[in-house]
Amino acid sequence: MRETIEATKGVADKTNKLSFSQFPGFAAFIKENHLRAYVDEVIRQSRRLKLPLLKLLESMPEEQLVKLSLESNMEFFQAAEDNKLAELLEVSTNKWINDQLEIIGQNDIVAEDITMVGYIRKISMLKFLPLYTNEPVTIIEIIKEIDLYDMEANLASTNTYINLLKDKIEKNAAELKRSEELYRQAQGLAHIGNWTWTLADNKLKWSDELYKIYHVEPGTEINYELIYAFNHPDDANRVTTETQKSIATLKPFDFYYRIILKNGTIKILHARGEIITEGGQPAQIHGTLQDVTYEQLVQEELQKKNEFINKIADTTPSLIASYNVNTGKYTFINKALEKILGYDPAEVIENGVTFFSGIVHPDDLPGIIEKNTKALEEANANPPADGNEMVVEFKYRMRHKNGNYHWFHTYGTIFDRNQEKKVEHVLNVSIDITEQEEAEQALQQKNLQLQQSNSSLEEYAYVASHDLKEPMRKIATFSDRLLRAEYDNLSEESRQYLEKIMNSAKRMQHMANELLGISIISGNKSFANTNLDEILHDVIETLEFKIQEKNVKIEADTLPTVKVVPGQFRQLFLNLLNNALKFTANKENPYIKIKAEYLSPKQVSSYHILHAEKYLKISIADNGIGFDNQFSNKIFAIFQRLHSKSDYEGTGIGLAICKKIAENHGGTISAYGVVNQGATFTIIIPV
Repeated sequence: MRETIEATKGVADKTNKLSFSQFPGFAAFIKENHLRAYVDEVIRQSRRLKLPLLKLLESMPEEQLVKLSLESNMEFFQAAEDNKLAELLEVSTNKWINDQLEIIGQNDIVAEDITMVGYIRKISMLKFLPLYTNEPVTIIEIIKEIDLYDMEANLASTNTYINLLKDKIEKNAAELKRSEELYRQAQGLAHIGNWTWTLADNKLKWSDELYKIYHVEPGTEINYELIYAFNHPDDANRVTTETQKSIATLKPFDFYYRIILKNGTIKILHARGEIITEGGQPAQIHGTLQDVTYEQLVQEELQKKNEFINKIADTTPSLIASYNVNTGKYTFINKALEKILGYDPAEVIENGVTFFSGIVHPDDLPGIIEKNTKALEEANANPPADGNEMVVEFKYRMRHKNGNYHWFHTYGTIFDRNQEKKVEHVLNVSIDITEQEEAEQALQQKNLQLQQSNSSLEEYAYVASHDLKEPMRKIATFSDRLLRAEYDNLSEESRQYLEKIMNSAKRMQHMANELLGISIISGNKSFANTNLDEILHDVIETLEFKIQEKNVKIEADTLPTVKVVPGQFRQLFLNLLNNALKFTANKENPYIKIKAEYLSPKQVSSYHILHAEKYLKISIADNGIGFDNQFSNKIFAIFQRLHSKSDYEGTGIGLAICKKIAENHGGTISAYGVVNQGATFTIIIPV
C-alpha cells in the first residue's frame, strides 16, 4: 500500500501541472446553462456503451441516479472552472486508494470503467461545444485541454488500478488461483486476450478475456469455424488471407478486423500472431486479440471533429493559416485564400512564408517584419505561466491574383511551443477589411471637407458680424446727433422715425455681437477643470441690479467642478438667467430655482449625446409667463421668437447660443413650458 500511495502522489504531482486557459470558461458555461442536459447525455451514453459501473446502480431509482450525477458533475465543472482539476483528481484518487468512495467499493471499478468514463465524459461535453463557440482557435484549444486532462486522469487511474493490483498480488502471492484472476484483470485492463491454434486438430485455446470479448460462454470448445462465423462479412476474406499468408511464409501477422456479436454489436479487434514450427513445418499459431473498439471510436470522433473544424475554417470569410517559425513552412491554409485572393492554398504550402512576403505591399512589409520579430522575441523571452498567449495585430495590404491590393487586419497568436517552451507554430487569422478601409478613407475625406467648410463658415460669420458693427454704430451715433441737433426743427413724426432708426441700429448692433459670440464659441475648445458654482455666482452678481429691480428670489444648489470651457458656461448661465428674469416680469413672488444632479448612462439613453460613465444635469426653472410646450424645440432656433419685440426685448439668438454651447460640450439642452406657470431649461453634459 505504501508504494501505491507514493506512486499516486507522483501522479498528483504531475497533474498539478494542469492549468488551462479555455476549458474553465467552457466548464462554467455547461455548469451554469446545460448541467442537467449534460448529465442526461452522460447517462444515455453510459447505457449505450454499457458502462460496467452502471450495473452497480441498476437498482437505484432514476431520480436518485440523476441527483448523484448532478452533484458529482457539479463538483467536476466547478473544479474545472476554478482550474483545480489537479486537486480534484488527487482527492478522488486518494478516496479510491483508501476505499472511501461513495456507494461503490474500491474493487468495484474494473478496467473498462477507466477507459470508458473519460470517453463518455468527452463526447458528452463536445455535444455542447458548438453552443459555446464557433471560433476555430478556441474549439481546438478546448479539445486539446480536454484531451490533456483525460490523458492525465486515465494515467492516474490506470497507475492506481495497476498499483492496487500489485498490492493484491503482494498480499496473495501464495494463491495461484488468485494470481491468475489478477492476470485476467490485467488483460481486461488492456482488453487483450491470448490464444493458441493447433493446426493439426484445428483446436483453439482461449484465455478468459477472449470469451468476454466475443461474449461466448466460458468453457465453450473453440474451433476455427466457430470464430470465423463472428467475422464481419466485409472483413472475413482479410482474416483468411492474412492468416493463410502467414502460415505459407512463416512470418508474423498484424492487422485489424471487425466482428459481429450475437446481439448485433460490432467490435474492432487488433490481431497479432506468429507461427510455431515443428520440423520446419507450421504446427501452431500463438497470438493475441485486443478489443480496440473504444480507441477506434475515439479516433473516429476526433476525425469527425477535425473535419468539422476544417469545414468551419474553410467556410469562414477569413484567412486562417498556421506556420512553423523554425522552418517557415505552413502546416495549414484554409480555402478562403482562394476565395479572397485567388491563390491555391497548395501553392502556399509548397513555398512557405516567402509566398506571402511576395504579395504583401512593399510599403507595409518592413513594418510587419519588424513587429513580427519583436513579438516572437517577447514570446520566447516570457512564456505565459497561465497559458494565455498574447495576440498581436497587424494591418497591411496584400496583392490579389488579379493585381489589385486588399486591406487585411490580422490577429496572430502562438499555437504551440516545443519542450524548451520556445515558439513552434504561429496561428494567424486575417480579415479582409478593404471595404471598411475604403469607407473610412472616404469618411475622413468628407470630415476634412466638412471641417474646412465649417472653418470657412465660422470665419465668414466672424467677419460679417464684425463688419456689421461699425456701420450700425455710425447709424446709431449720427441718428442720435441729428435728433439732438434738430430736435426743435423736426416734426413729431420725424422724431419718431429717427427714434425707430436708432432703436433698429441698436438691435442690429446687439445681434451682430451675438453672431460674433456664436462664431467665437464654435472655435473655442479650451476645456479646463472649472468650478461651476463660482461661475454661477459671478453671473448672479453681474445681474444683481436686474434681480433686485424685479425682486426675484434665486435658489441654487451647489454646483460641482467639471471639465468645461469656462467662458462658454458663463455665457450659458448669463443667457438662461437673463431669459428667466425677462419673463418673470409682473409676476407675484417671482423666483428662479437652479438644481444639479448626476445621471447614469441608462438614464440618458434616449439622448444622442457623447458616451461617458456619468452625466451632469443642471436645470433652471422659473415661474414666469412660460410658453406653449409645442414650441419647446423651436425656441432654440436662431432668430426664433415666441413674443413680439414690443412685448419683450431680445434678438432670438440667446437660446441658440445656449444650444451651441451644450452641443460643444458633447451634451444637450431642452426646455419645458406651461403657459402662465413658468419654464424649465435642462442642460445635460457628459462628465
